[in-house]
Amino acid sequence: MRIVILGPTGSGKSNLAYEISKKINGEIVSADSRQVYRYLNIGTNKELFSDVKTHLIDLINPNETYNVYNFKKDSLKAIKEIESQGKVAIITGGTNFYIQSLIYNINYKKSKKIIPLEDKSKEELWEILKNKDLTFYNNLNNSDKNNIRRLIRYINIEKLDNKKKPLKIDPKYIVFNIDINKNDIIKNIEYRTHQMIQKGLIEEVISILDMGFKENDPGMKILGYLQVIDFKNGKIKSEEELEQKINQATYKLIKKQITFQNNILDKKTMSKDSILEYIEKSHF
Repeated sequence: MRIVILGPTGSGKSNLAYEISKKINGEIVSADSRQVYRYLNIGTNKELFSDVKTHLIDLINPNETYNVYNFKKDSLKAIKEIESQGKVAIITGGTNFYIQSLIYNINYKKSKKIIPLEDKSKEELWEILKNKDLTFYNNLNNSDKNNIRRLIRYINIEKLDNKKKPLKIDPKYIVFNIDINKNDIIKNIEYRTHQMIQKGLIEEVISILDMGFKENDPGMKILGYLQVIDFKNGKIKSEEELEQKINQATYKLIKKQITFQNNILDKKTMSKDSILEYIEKSHF
């Protein structure tokens, strides 16, 4: 059985996954489209545990691309590796369509016919993607929707199965959803954003650009980094405003995550302590 931990950004998914891993001899598979990037550490809130391995982080450079096709292939490879050692895979992260590809067993492939779309506006690309896969489009975050190269890449991915998304979770997975108060999430987000700035998010962005990466590279267009670049270029006037802009973008992401999680049937919604207790009693 494979464990999936859902919850909005700021709910403590990573730390819960770590606690579970320690109790049942597991390893973590990250389902986060931002954590695949090397060098982007503070703004992606990467949790690197010395005694529990985390898969699918630091895979590519900021100027490279990664999509749900890559994730599905890489995650299944990681899960197979984990299970071959007699361990349990704990999958967690905030990228909805990555999680969806696993729990609903949706298969993707690279399109044989690459559609030339470079001359299209992002609004035109939105409509193309909506017509192709509305569910997929609705699960995109603001960073995805405003990144033209990423939108083109998504359009040129095809599902292997064109059937309606199944309502039931693949029986190989058990899905837990963290039950957390909305006010607690807001407090966690505001604290986390403030800590990111204090820990050196602005300096991290500058150091990445100093390596030769560009402001319009895919990795630099993600939440947090996009706002810091606006701050660097004078579009955001103060660190206080920078925090506000990051928080606002995070709240929008959280709304999408909650909508996605609410639509999942057969999940178990409970507190973090109750999830731990359930897993301990289930003898994974």
